[in-house]
Amino acid sequence: MIVPVGGNDPRLKLALTSLVNQDYPSFTPVFVTATSDEPAAHLIRELKTTYPQIQHVVAGPALNCGQKNHNLLRGIAAIERNKPDCYAFCDSTHLAKSNFLQLLIQPIARSETRISTGYHEVSLKNETMTALAYAISVLFMRLLQAVAVFTQPWGGAMAITRETFAKAEIGKLWAKTVVDDCSLVEHLNKKHIHVHLAAGATVKTVVENYSADSWQAWMERQILFPR
Repeated sequence: MIVPVGGNDPRLKLALTSLVNQDYPSFTPVFVTATSDEPAAHLIRELKTTYPQIQHVVAGPALNCGQKNHNLLRGIAAIERNKPDCYAFCDSTHLAKSNFLQLLIQPIARSETRISTGYHEVSLKNETMTALAYAISVLFMRLLQAVAVFTQPWGGAMAITRETFAKAEIGKLWAKTVVDDCSLVEHLNKKHIHVHLAAGATVKTVVENYSADSWQAWMERQILFPR
């Protein structure tokens, strides 16, 4: 499980803890930061005192791609010698239930697909108009994910076999693109690789004091990087 981590979002500690505490027989949580002295790096070192199985990778600054993509690639490089069967990629600010990883990997384990994706749901702490609009938009996009023709990889919860990652040259794609999931859509279509929705693999996005500026920024990202 490779998780790019950055910033000092107040949701980080609970979210990362939920990812470590998965009911899965054998997995390695790999948390990747850009630097060793940022707030997220200090938090990861704190978590390692309780969860020594965490691997902390310091990626350094990205040069030719987005920082998230660079972090993902450095995380993969750090564990490649272990030859894992599958990579799971997760965001760092969503709460995961304890069987999330099982549900995400399940379609791959059943040989139904080589790539599976989950999605997220919004949990509102206060129901402002902008927060409600955001929650409704996320729900609509989640419903579209359930229609096979619209199913696309979501970087916040995605799994892929190591063999497929290599053969599809996803590493080369990420090394020159800004975002991880949107860049994959056309790439996978060209290679005739179908993405399967792991319907139960849903993480929770806790939203509090969601501002109009946040809403505008989110909407702009959806337009700039259409799913």
